[in-house]
Amino acid sequence: MKNIFYYPLLLLFISLICCSDEKIQSKWSDDTISIDGNGMDWKDIPLTYNEDMKLIYGFINNDSSLSFMMRFRDQGLARMLSRRGMTLWFNENNDKVKVIGIHYVDESVQNMLPRMRGNHLPTDQRTDNKQPAFIPAGIFTLAQKDSIEDGAEINSIPGLEAAAGHENGFYCFEFRILLNEHEKTNRSLQVSKNGKIKACLEIGAMSEEDKERMQEMMAQRSGNGGRGGGMKGGGGRGGMGGNKGGSRMQAPDTDGEEIWMTVTLANKNK
Repeated sequence: MKNIFYYPLLLLFISLICCSDEKIQSKWSDDTISIDGNGMDWKDIPLTYNEDMKLIYGFINNDSSLSFMMRFRDQGLARMLSRRGMTLWFNENNDKVKVIGIHYVDESVQNMLPRMRGNHLPTDQRTDNKQPAFIPAGIFTLAQKDSIEDGAEINSIPGLEAAAGHENGFYCFEFRILLNEHEKTNRSLQVSKNGKIKACLEIGAMSEEDKERMQEMMAQRSGNGGRGGGMKGGGGRGGMGGNKGGSRMQAPDTDGEEIWMTVTLANKNK
């Protein structure tokens, strides 16, 4: 019974992240790094550590592009990001509004809930050596104007790049967007003279279609056995999923969490 609430508690843990607008200084890099999901090009770049989620992240830029990388070890977090999705948003006017972003999700695990077996942790949260490493294999798509619906894959969109990988026990996600590009066919941020943009890392937000699928899954699971069927609940008629009494499986929050950042771009001459 206790394990039923593990997944919502994981999202509650993520919600403890400070939601205030973090101030991030991007670092200058003359070299154009490879967006390949291994993060090796970032080894000499100072990064920010987020203690709540146990991950590191940072930005680098030059005159032509801005890149973002985050890296962590937690396999449970990697699975949750693949299942629920993640979006890195940008606003070139430094406003707290989502304008253009890169969305990641793995459709093969998108709507799967953690499976409960006895008194053990969900299979995707086990840490024993018998479990093979989870390898991120989702797709990256264009997100626009606060919507992650029906976006084209970014490998067909000039100006955007992204990759995810797992190497030496670390999960790595890398993103890049062009800066001040005048070619209209390219996606680009037109940065103001103060060199500041707004970025938002949105974790676990689900599309309306996926919310409906999740609700259907939860209804099916909680409805097993119908009225009076399933696991018995205390003090009421029927068991888990019954119409009266008993415990009910609580659906995870589908709105996700957000980390807003004011990013100051680096200047080569400073």
